[in-house]
Amino acid sequence: MPRKKLLTETAQPSPDQDSAWKEMLDEYLPAFLKFFFPRIYAEVDWRRGYESLDKELAQIRPAHAAGKLLADKLFKVYLKNGRPAWLLIHIEVQDRVVRGFARRLFVYNYRLQDKHGVEVVSLAVITGSGRGAVGRYETARWGCSITFEFPVAMIADFAGRWDELEASDNVFAVVVMAQLKAQETKGDNERRLAWKRKLIFGLYRRKFSRAKIINLFRFLDWVMTLPPEAEEQLRQEVYEFEERNNMAYVTSFERLAKAEGKAEGKAEGLELGKRAVILQLLELQIGELTDHLRKRISRLSIEQIEQLAAALLKFKTKADLTEWLKSQTASAGQPANGKE
Repeated sequence: MPRKKLLTETAQPSPDQDSAWKEMLDEYLPAFLKFFFPRIYAEVDWRRGYESLDKELAQIRPAHAAGKLLADKLFKVYLKNGRPAWLLIHIEVQDRVVRGFARRLFVYNYRLQDKHGVEVVSLAVITGSGRGAVGRYETARWGCSITFEFPVAMIADFAGRWDELEASDNVFAVVVMAQLKAQETKGDNERRLAWKRKLIFGLYRRKFSRAKIINLFRFLDWVMTLPPEAEEQLRQEVYEFEERNNMAYVTSFERLAKAEGKAEGKAEGLELGKRAVILQLLELQIGELTDHLRKRISRLSIEQIEQLAAALLKFKTKADLTEWLKSQTASAGQPANGKE
């Protein structure tokens, strides 16, 4: 008879942690930069949107960089001075920085610049231990030298800032909390279960949209892996909590992730670039959007999205957005009813 797996046994690290980070970057690039690299965030013109350039990254990726140690993303953004810039983001998903990490970033950077003739800014986030602030690759001999420096954000640096993380309304505060507790509870699934439970229920107390709660729940599931028995226990607690509080957030996620999940999840993943940025900027400008407003915005054409990008900074309340949407449907000869 096979031995039953105990809660105290070590769960294997999720092989999809890099995918978890990539999904969060695709969905919430502005929030990522605002949280980890605020100077860069402030200099980007988010009204023009951003574009994922993974195909370009795949073309220059060194053969030795394959594997699950690195989550890398490439985005095209526009600066407030009108110039385009490419952001090359690397995330080391392991306990510590491996040898050759800085050189690998240097190789990616110069290959992109050489192939495409563009300005490339490399950024790094380390989920485990290592040095922060500025990374460096340097080589020199006989008076010939190369020095390559890039900003580095360390998850470990946030360990002493827990109150600040709990008070933050940025989705990456939760991402950091999950990553910290995943490291801290490695090998102790009873403590991991307790912290995963606390972080999940904490999502309900934050005034996040339903989509953000679903995406963060997915990230927690990927990063804080547990044995099946513990996962089932936690899932049952979530169901009961939702029933008591008349909610349907994570249970909806269950349907997305299991039954419909990958289909709708991939569809949402395609809603990048301008449409995703507009939704985030609207929430920063006028507060959390209702599902009804989100659906109406999802039906807008690309041309209307661009018009919305130009108009949103004038909005003060959700009523301003509603009136703007009514003007769009009226101009298209469609009925403009519906309450927000």
